[in-house]
Amino acid sequence: LPDELKPAAHTHNWAGDPTQFDTTRHTIECVDTTVGVTPAITGCHAITYVAHSYTDGVCACGAKEPGKVTAEGAVTAATTTDEEGNTVNVPLCTATEGGTHNWVADSASASNQAATCQATGVKAMKCTKCGATRLDTVAKLEHSYKVTTTVAPSCDQAGATNYVCTTCESGTGHTKSVAIPATGNHTWKLDKANSTAATCQATGTAHYVCTSCTDGSPETQDVTIAKDASAHTWSAWTAGTGADDGKCVKTCTNTPCTAKQTQAHVKQNYTGTANGDKKPYVAPTCAAAGQTATVVCRDCGKVITASAPIEKTSHTAAAALASDANQHWTVCKDCGERIGDKANHTWDKTDAEKNPVAGSQCTVCGYRKPAPVDPATCAHTTYNKTTHQCAACGTAHSCASTDKEVTEAAVTGNCVTKTKTAKTTCKVCGKVEGGVEGDVNSSVHADPSSVSEGKCNSCKGG
Repeated sequence: LPDELKPAAHTHNWAGDPTQFDTTRHTIECVDTTVGVTPAITGCHAITYVAHSYTDGVCACGAKEPGKVTAEGAVTAATTTDEEGNTVNVPLCTATEGGTHNWVADSASASNQAATCQATGVKAMKCTKCGATRLDTVAKLEHSYKVTTTVAPSCDQAGATNYVCTTCESGTGHTKSVAIPATGNHTWKLDKANSTAATCQATGTAHYVCTSCTDGSPETQDVTIAKDASAHTWSAWTAGTGADDGKCVKTCTNTPCTAKQTQAHVKQNYTGTANGDKKPYVAPTCAAAGQTATVVCRDCGKVITASAPIEKTSHTAAAALASDANQHWTVCKDCGERIGDKANHTWDKTDAEKNPVAGSQCTVCGYRKPAPVDPATCAHTTYNKTTHQCAACGTAHSCASTDKEVTEAAVTGNCVTKTKTAKTTCKVCGKVEGGVEGDVNSSVHADPSSVSEGKCNSCKGG
């Protein structure tokens, strides 16, 4: 039957009347009426096949035992199988009263065929009284198995032992497989990422995952971790107040725990970027004052000692003197600032007027006076911004209009403001021209927007 028409599982009640099915079996029907699949189909009605059981040559289903004398005195016929496999009657024995044969195995018959584990056999029988024959079916032999392969079970997957029949393996090779149940012996590994630690206020969970499971969905188990009174979750260190002033304090953040720890401040110099009242150490130089580092607590950051300024250091004279064409002076080797006053060169060669000649050298600083340059061949690349002359040959710069730039705009005079020409500066030699003030122009009053009642608000004239 299709699954949807099968009755529910139950224990059959084989109590129906036997009905003959063939010469060796009859059927019995299940008479259970407590199950059914539709209102129109009630009861189980399943049947089972049962071999005939004879009493005085007759089965309860009415079948007669072959070759036996029944209670009524009748002799039943024996049956056998012909060469085409058809069931045929064996005549009654003609040599005995009542027709009962005396069957024995006929080992000389060519019809004998040994049974194997693949096929039934044939046993030839012969009556010793009348010589009648019949062929009996010999049941198949049991397979003789040997193990071929074994698949070991895992914690979540069944294994198997595979067998092949040693009798028929050279042919089709009958096989069977016997399942080995899964062991259920998991290999547990702690999954820290999905576990939670116990605290002073709450239990934790240890989450385990099986590393042996092979079905893609490993078994897991959670184990509760008992509370731990010492497992506090501490805050960061903070500066204490009140009774804890002058100390570092940290508290347990697990509500409602009130545990706390205190310790003395651990002093250290602040080394970070200047931030409010926290400043790093700055070494003083001859050019700028320095500062001490703010002393802070290493753990809570509280300022313990404020930063203080450090005075500039003294200049350190450079070994060589700085100089120009006329003087020399001492400079600081660190910042380059002049130390003391300038002094005139002391020349080793001078003319009759005590002026240095070309090639003469200062005996103090070593400056050597250069030989004069011919203005006709001089490239005029550098100009003295004070004298506006070529630094090499002394020729005065002739400021072209293209070299000049306006550094102060011209001013138009009015009743209170003097006129003023535009001031220009030469971009090459630095010469400044213009910027000359004129008189007040009393006839030109201030912007009319500043005039009230017809009079200039600047001079009160009109």
